[in-house]
Amino acid sequence: MNQTPRIAILGIGNVGWNLGFRLHEIGYAVPQLISESHSASDELARTLNAEVGDHPGELSPFVDIAILCVPDDVIERTVAMIPEHVAVVHTSGSTPLIEGRERSGVLYPFQTFSKHVRPDWKGIPVFIESNDPSLEKELLVLGDALSGNASVKNSEQRRIIHLSGVFGANFVNHILYMAERVLKAGDSDFEVLRPLLHETIRKAIELGPKESQTGPARRGDDKLIQQHLELLASDEGLSDIYAMLSKSISKTYRP
Repeated sequence: MNQTPRIAILGIGNVGWNLGFRLHEIGYAVPQLISESHSASDELARTLNAEVGDHPGELSPFVDIAILCVPDDVIERTVAMIPEHVAVVHTSGSTPLIEGRERSGVLYPFQTFSKHVRPDWKGIPVFIESNDPSLEKELLVLGDALSGNASVKNSEQRRIIHLSGVFGANFVNHILYMAERVLKAGDSDFEVLRPLLHETIRKAIELGPKESQTGPARRGDDKLIQQHLELLASDEGLSDIYAMLSKSISKTYRP
């Protein structure tokens, strides 16, 4: 196999879109994209000078690795349609290594991606797994080229890492959405939170999240907590979440 394998990307959602542009930046050939929505892949295809197909069975015989950037629940049936000569690599944090293939692997970039928002790839953890030593080596080289931070993690380790990301990113982002709703209800803009968010993340990284916790639940200010709950009385969803998180914080520091 070539030192830099020829890659096809299957699925041009958030991950596939960003991975495609990054592969182009670091000099990997991506001659083919497979996507049900050509509108999502057209811009990427022009940049990569890639062909666009609709079906995994259309993979070119010249492709070495098919990287699957598709939802977890369609990985297995997508793999079944890929010719056997192609190594299959998925990008899921929670899906185990694909069995029943001679060469299968995982390339899991541990980052949140949004289409048309290009992240800084430097330092992003890229977790690798493979059933084939030569493919594992190729994926480690590729992962290091993507971010400079590739390492091997097995399926169980990736599941735990992915779970931590749901708490640390997805849930945190949803809480920020709730903070935005509170601000809008009070005729204030989300921008007012910017300095607070920057400092909160900085302290969590430097001190650790447990040591950097502040706020009424941390210090046991039950009177203020009750005042906040009264302010949220008209929104049962926000009120319930506020009460649940306050209780969890309180138990952490005052068991």
